[in-house]
Amino acid sequence: MLPSRIDKNALWKAHSQRFSCDHSRSELRERTIRGGGKQCVQQCLRCGSTCSNPVKREVAIAENGGRALPPFDEQLLSLWEAAAKESSDRILNADDSAFWLAYDEYLAGPVWRKKRELVFERANGTCEGCRESPATQVHHLLYEHVGDEFLFELVAVCDECHDRLHRSK
Repeated sequence: MLPSRIDKNALWKAHSQRFSCDHSRSELRERTIRGGGKQCVQQCLRCGSTCSNPVKREVAIAENGGRALPPFDEQLLSLWEAAAKESSDRILNADDSAFWLAYDEYLAGPVWRKKRELVFERANGTCEGCRESPATQVHHLLYEHVGDEFLFELVAVCDECHDRLHRSK
């Protein structure tokens, strides 16, 4: 088996789940806006985002039991945004090079040559994508078992169909 390929789709899905927030816990806070004015808004206590339209100061203080509102926590929002950026940067810079080096080595070896031959034989030398052109390449439908793949995970294709398969990804 080859080293695992990094599944960036799964990483992005996990990132989205981790950094999506339903703002279920919020608190009225007072924030300073551009120009020095004050605004009373709900601030999410998880992500730090503003999660309401501005509320009149008198209404906000009344809702807070007549007490002054705590200040808007800019640091909470900054920390959330920094963590989200760090997470996305980690995904963008994830290094798949160990997989691709091993994959290139595998494709140059005798085990792959034999599987490639068997797939071409199964297809009678005809592209399994268009059934019109001669098959020139063998394409992996999945990378899950690369290095120990099943023959049904491989298809014989012409150059044009191979390009189409890669464009669709």
